Amino acid sequence: MNDAMKACPRFQKCNSNICTLDSEAYLRVSLPDEEKCGMEKSVRQRIGTKYKLPKLGLTNSEFSAFQNWNKKTEKEKDEIKNRLVKTQFQSKSKINPEAFFIKSSASLRNEMENEYQYTSGQKIRG
Repeated sequence: MNDAMKACPRFQKCNSNICTLDSEAYLRVSLPDEEKCGMEKSVRQRIGTKYKLPKLGLTNSEFSAFQNWNKKTEKEKDEIKNRLVKTQFQSKSKINPEAFFIKSSASLRNEMENEYQYTSGQKIRG
């Protein structure tokens, strides 16, 4: 057990067998029905960066995406950001579309499924 794992706010009550804050997580094996880490990505990344973990406290897929993003040129990053802005939700009511990014996606989908549409006109699928 290392200091990075102990720095996690959920450390005392966590039942996850594989912790992304464990510097030797790559040596461990997880079964499909085992509990996964529920800590938010930003918290894991902050702790992982502080303790200089090899994958910065990220899961394998998160770390792979992080590496791919960092390999892109600034021009490519700007193009991707612009595409995201174009596909943001447009509101048909007075509800603030930026609330979508604040609330959890599951509760928001249930709450606002008929309120928002993609710019292409397709409804959100839950």
